[in-house]
Amino acid sequence: AIAQDRRKVDRLLRTVRRQGYGTSDTAYVKAVYSGALHGISLPIRAGDRVVGAVNVMFLRNSLTLAEGVAKLLPELKSVAATISADLTRDVETLSRLTTR
Repeated sequence: AIAQDRRKVDRLLRTVRRQGYGTSDTAYVKAVYSGALHGISLPIRAGDRVVGAVNVMFLRNSLTLAEGVAKLLPELKSVAATISADLTRDVETLSRLTTR
């Protein structure tokens, strides 16, 4: 599994930071969803801390990954930015998240 290999995790994080978004792991999607889906994701931040993620999954036979990124990423970015801004402004929510 990727999470158990520090080098793979570091490589994956570099790719995500460079792209500005994450994509679903092909092996996972194949195992769990018979390879029928693509997924893209963005972090949710509270200040400079990542506290969650938002993603969208779509059928491979409806959009290629590149088409999905082109069509869905702008709105996903807007959603992630709105949630992140709300969390950053809400000090009480930030406190609840960090004390769990």
